[in-house]
Amino acid sequence: MVGLTSKPLIVSHTNVRKFYSIERNISDEQIKIIGQRGGVVGVNAILVSPDPETSTIDRYVDHIEHVIGLIGIDGVGIGFDFCEYLFQQLPEKVRNELAAKLTTPHFVPDLSNHSHAPNLTRRLIERGFTDDEIEKILRGNWLRIFEQIL
Repeated sequence: MVGLTSKPLIVSHTNVRKFYSIERNISDEQIKIIGQRGGVVGVNAILVSPDPETSTIDRYVDHIEHVIGLIGIDGVGIGFDFCEYLFQQLPEKVRNELAAKLTTPHFVPDLSNHSHAPNLTRRLIERGFTDDEIEKILRGNWLRIFEQIL
């Protein structure tokens, strides 16, 4: 895919494979390629950990910090994937099959719907992010890249 365009790359709904090694999550090498192209990684609020006890907002922020450590603050955004409601609407058999394939059915409890978005802002502040950094993570990096590629 990298060779198909010269424009910045977007991976809109993923996480760091270092913290949860599944196919959907991306490797450090892939993150670096996205950064080299001026792209954005959208960190997802599901599948942040193989363990329900560590599927937390802090682990979510760990993913954000890891991406920043590899490619800088301009290369990360949110890609929440608020789909817990949709997951709960599936028939129980399908939910169980999907959960088995994903290793964990657990969503980040404090980030499972749109009303929880302020929880992330609070946690970013608590973890020492500046207002400018938070603005980039929550919207600024997406606005920049959309202006570049659209």
